[in-house]
Formats: sequence, structure tokens, C-alpha cells
Amino acid sequence: MAIGMVRRCLRLGLCVAAMGGCTSTPLLAPDLAAPPAMLVPAGAAGVVDFRARFREILCAVTPPDSTRTCQAMLHRLGGEAQPSGRPVWQGPPRLPLRLAIVPGYGADCFAGLVTILGDARAHLATIGWQSIEVPVEGLSSSTRNAELIRNRVLAEPLAPGERLVLVGYSKGTADMLEALARYPEIRPHIAAAVSLAGTVAGSPLADNPPRLLPWLARNAPGSGCDEGDGRAFESLRRSTRLAALASYSPSSSGVPMFSLGAFTARQDTSSILVPMHDRLSAMDPRNDSQTLFTDQVIPGSVLLGYLNADHWAVGLPLDQARPLLAALFTDRNAFPRPAMLEAVMRIVEETLLDGSPSFSPPPSLAGRRRAGSELRWPSSRE
Repeated sequence: MAIGMVRRCLRLGLCVAAMGGCTSTPLLAPDLAAPPAMLVPAGAAGVVDFRARFREILCAVTPPDSTRTCQAMLHRLGGEAQPSGRPVWQGPPRLPLRLAIVPGYGADCFAGLVTILGDARAHLATIGWQSIEVPVEGLSSSTRNAELIRNRVLAEPLAPGERLVLVGYSKGTADMLEALARYPEIRPHIAAAVSLAGTVAGSPLADNPPRLLPWLARNAPGSGCDEGDGRAFESLRRSTRLAALASYSPSSSGVPMFSLGAFTARQDTSSILVPMHDRLSAMDPRNDSQTLFTDQVIPGSVLLGYLNADHWAVGLPLDQARPLLAALFTDRNAFPRPAMLEAVMRIVEETLLDGSPSFSPPPSLAGRRRAGSELRWPSSRE
């Protein structure tokens, strides 16, 4: 079986070279139907800058024997504040929260190969945070997957007072935002929504998709999925995502939102992803091989920072699940995902506990608290 997988991987490698070659086709197709857009500093888009606090938390939870130091895991861009010096809670969860991972493009196709954030989710379970993966269709549109997210959220058996923290990875962010916009009935079940290397404003690659991605989805070892509605790339176009943001502001859902982006240098990108990194670098070298760093932040969200990793290293633990495959093609996949996801959960919990106006519990839960129900939002300094 191992020999067969190696042979298949070698065939895959030969195809990568052919499919990832240079192209003179512009990345973005001219689309006059797209809404007007502009590039502005994050603060001008209503984004709250929590980069310094997230760095403090990440450094507190990163073990001494980590493959990278916390400082090496995060880029430090201009304007980041100084550390607050506030203690970091490292005990068990203080709020009844459960992770709900919304995977990205082709996730069900690769289900037999790797589990999205599998190593990080196992780590969080030891702390007390349980998690689920929301079943979406990897090759389907965000419209279709929004319905699937809605159905799973409403069907999830939560304990009294327990709520979900949605973590949208890659295209999962677009699907997650679409679900929150289309189905307001799910919002009382959700404590927060997190974009992880998310396609908030789409990806320039989607206008002229690399042949590699759909080929991988159908031919990589462990693949197995159907076409769904086949409109995944249409949903990932920048014009589509900007139109969605123009029609519905994510912050109007009342669900607290957080954004954690990613980008890395070409030499720190896994070899299989380098051709796509090169294509995006024609627009901006600050990319993770799938999205530009400017397209990864939800307007009106809390900005946690930018990971120094490529797109797959952020969410796909191939170095753990498939070390031989990783050695051949994803040679920059190692990343401290467990510490990263723990830091995300701790800053989400801390922010909810602080009870600032933007992050108070929704009225339904606040009413339960006043009525003396078993849901308790303790002080973050307890």
C-alpha cells in the first residue's frame, strides 16, 4: 500500500510541474459588475487591532520545545501596539464553548488523507474544548454550503448555555459568512466566528483557477468526493465575495468576529504551492499561496494578526498525518497549529468575558444570565 501511494505521489509531482507553469493570463478578469472597492488601512474598515494581545497569548501557550518560537509564528507589521502585561489564563475553559470547524475547498475530497486542524483539535480536547467539523461540500458554492452549515448548527446537540465558535478555514470563511447572512436563526447558537486564512474577499486565483487544485481534489491519495453544484471557484472570485460583503455587512449579524490571516515568503512555501505563490506575487508577495493578505480580514472584526506560514501549513497537518507525502511535496508544512488554535480560543474567550459593548452576550443569553440561569459569564480575571 505504501509503495502504491509513493507511485501515485510521484505521478502527482510530475503533474504539478506541468500544471503550475507560467501564464500570461491576468489573474483578475475585468468585471464591471463588481462593486466599487478600495484598499484602506484595517482601522478604516472598522477593524479592531488585537495583534499585540494575541501575540502575548500565543507566546504564553507555546511550549518551550515548539518547532517555532511564538515570535517566529507571527509577522510583526507596522502599528502593532506594545504588550499589555496582562496575565494570560491557561486553566480550563471558563465559558461553555465548542469549536465548529468549517473546512475549505475540496475538504471532503481529502478526508481520507488528512483531518483539518486534526493535531490542534486533539490538543484542545485535552484542555476541555471539544470540536466538530461541519460537513460541507468541497466543490460546491458558498450558497449551497451555507445551507449545510445552517442545518448542522441547528442540529448540533448543545448543553444548556453552550454555544459554538465557528472557525472558517480558507473557503470555509466565505461559506460561514454566507450562512450567518442568510440564516439569522443560527446566530443565537454562535458565540463567535473566526476567519483562519479565510477567503473573505475571495482569491485572484479563482478568476483563472490553477488546474492543479481540481486535479488534486480528484486524484490525491485518499481523495473521494462528488462535484456538488460545482460552483466553488465561482464563489471564490473576488467580484463574488465583494458583492456579498456589499449586500450584507458581517458585523450586522451581532456575532463577534475575529480574523487571523497568513502569508509567507516564497522560500518558506511548500514546493507544491510555490507556482501559486508566484502567481499571486505578481499582485503582492504577501500571500499564503492561495490568498492575498489584504483579502483575509473580515470588515468590522478583531484582527489577531498574520501567521508566518503557507495556506496548507496553517490548517492541514500533513507533516503529522502523511510524513512521506509531506517530505516530497509539502516540505514547509510543519507549524505549531496546536498552540495557534489554543491562542485563538483563549483570546475569543477572554474577549467575550471582558463584556465590552461590541462583544456582550446576545440579548437572549444576557436575559438568561439576569434571570439566574445556569449560564455564567464570569470575570476574565477570575
